Amino acid sequence: MTSLVTGGMGFLGSNLVRRLVERGEEVVAFDVFQNLRLLGDIADRVKLVQGDITNLNEVVEAIKVNRVNRVYHMAALLTGVDQEMPLRAIDVNAVGMGNVFEACRLMDVERVIFTSSIAVFDGIDGDITDDSPTCPVRPYGGLKLLGEIYGMRYYQAYGVDFRAVRLPVLYGAGDLYAYHYQSQLSARAALGLPTEIQQPANWSTTITYVKDAADAHIAVIDADKQRVKKRIYLVDGWHVTLEEYAKIVRGIVPGAEMKFLPKKDVMPPDKIFHGDYLRRELGWKQSYTMEQATREIVEQVRANPGWYSKGYFIRGKYV
Repeated sequence: MTSLVTGGMGFLGSNLVRRLVERGEEVVAFDVFQNLRLLGDIADRVKLVQGDITNLNEVVEAIKVNRVNRVYHMAALLTGVDQEMPLRAIDVNAVGMGNVFEACRLMDVERVIFTSSIAVFDGIDGDITDDSPTCPVRPYGGLKLLGEIYGMRYYQAYGVDFRAVRLPVLYGAGDLYAYHYQSQLSARAALGLPTEIQQPANWSTTITYVKDAADAHIAVIDADKQRVKKRIYLVDGWHVTLEEYAKIVRGIVPGAEMKFLPKKDVMPPDKIFHGDYLRRELGWKQSYTMEQATREIVEQVRANPGWYSKGYFIRGKYV
């Protein structure tokens, strides 16, 4: 079994690559950047391919040469970058996505899974399930929804075995995305650095540990065809405020300095996500509590402080 991971050297991609290597698979990490920051210790067990998903020929060649059976399409520009580089975001998140699906069709890839996002639900509040109506508000969520639509089109029209997962906010060691507040709080505490977040202490979101997110991809792509009813699965997680998460961090790193804006009496309505189909149909569940995940993050960050030498990524640059 050979799997290709687009964005394989990024935060989520590298964690998935590790999981696949642990399973004994041949893994191709396809990425526009050849940065071994998160994969250096297993580089000799992974096929590293520098390529750009906006170039169809490069994607086809990587699949062909390596005799790829499965593709995990994770490469994308995140929220904020689309404000600084809107055309590049369309190029990567739309054209690049189409190239991956087309390459899978041309090369008769066994299965392809697309990393989508709860951003497709940005315009609705309250309890959200797999069956809730999509309503993206920002370009990032809109392009993720476009990926779902195109993926289903390739499945229905061409027989490409397309699947997808909608992820909440991720957290984990090595995450340099500035808007992933839980990653930043735990990592900076581990490094003995103060953290100040420009959000109220009672600001809340749903988070999933990056290793659980990687395992959700594997659960969906592994499932026998007769078990896959939805094709697009919502991954839920822990709903937590910044103040609640800071308490977990301080329980592991006593004295950690974390500051937030004052609590607001009136906050936007919560979004509570319920990934019932993934649990019921495919038996996936989170393996880590927030405390277990945070303790592991602290350990990994302390063992690899160089991961954070560039600072945090926000709107297309490191600060």
